[in-house]
Amino acid sequence: MTDTGRNISDSNKAPAPADEADFLLDQAMAWLSREGVDVPGHHNHDAFCTWCAQSPAHALAAQKVQAFLGDAAFNDVLRKLEHDVPETDVAHPDNKARLGLFRLKPGLARGRHARSFVAPLIGAGLVVCLAMIAIFAVLPVERAGAPVEIAAGVEAAITRTLPDGSVVSLSRGARLSWHFSAAERAITLDAGAVIIDAAHDVARPMVVSTRQSLVTVVGTRFVVIHDDDASEVAVAEGLVRVAQRQQGQGQEVLLHPGEGVSISDNGTLRRREIDGSNLDQVLQGWRVFSPARLRDVIAAVERQAGRSIWLDPRIANMEIRGRFNVANADATLALIAKTAGLSLLDLPFGQLVLYRS
Repeated sequence: MTDTGRNISDSNKAPAPADEADFLLDQAMAWLSREGVDVPGHHNHDAFCTWCAQSPAHALAAQKVQAFLGDAAFNDVLRKLEHDVPETDVAHPDNKARLGLFRLKPGLARGRHARSFVAPLIGAGLVVCLAMIAIFAVLPVERAGAPVEIAAGVEAAITRTLPDGSVVSLSRGARLSWHFSAAERAITLDAGAVIIDAAHDVARPMVVSTRQSLVTVVGTRFVVIHDDDASEVAVAEGLVRVAQRQQGQGQEVLLHPGEGVSISDNGTLRRREIDGSNLDQVLQGWRVFSPARLRDVIAAVERQAGRSIWLDPRIANMEIRGRFNVANADATLALIAKTAGLSLLDLPFGQLVLYRS
């Protein structure tokens, strides 16, 4: 069961008039990414011409996308990024399209730089649209044997009360599922940040799991953050036991109020102090990275700001330190670009590119 307030099947309905222009732009981008669409006589070319002739709005959308794909400045950026990018960087399994990383390979035919880029661009746009659908309107109902999923949209943080009286507050773009039994209260945080005010229940401890950690509490107030390559836990009230989930590690730490810990995918554990009174700032998008890889920071920005960001693979593993509001993509990327000596390009259709000149 998913608490979203809107059935996902609604996304298949005809767009509202206010959204029609964006809907047609997405369709035009999809058409122009197809093989042979620019070759007269090819079946895709003929079908695209038929689509353009359906209405003036269709033709205008096609013109806008064609102008974007033919923009010389954008092609210049792609040529720079394509030049001397190691194949191993692009092929690395961590360089997933959903993270917005460029999937460029040496040797692309001249004049088709933008065309090769449009398919992952469309994918990122679809991810953003789906994320915006996930907004809550109803309280989840507990059903035996069926975990209940809660997924926050990119517009605002949300708060929900669980059947045991615990309160969970999810940051923008965060996603979790919960399942309560007679012996345990289990929460799985799939992505993003959640602040939990856990109801006191000695008989049923609460266990919050991420890929990197298991957090066990009886009753307390704490925050858990799950990024792609690390998890963070910080405690405002009570005691929390954090265990590593990496095979061969098994280390556990006990956190008191004002203490925090981060656990990476490789099992590296770092302790740090936190200000419990500022815990709610996490819901507003404020994060401290000390340190983190640039691609992990970008993933957090994409998740909370709902923006599509394309990252130069050459700088994906650059070490970043600082405090950023990841719910504000423009401010965060501008600050990173300025301090790290990078270039930031604002593309049409709300896309951003961060690259090394």
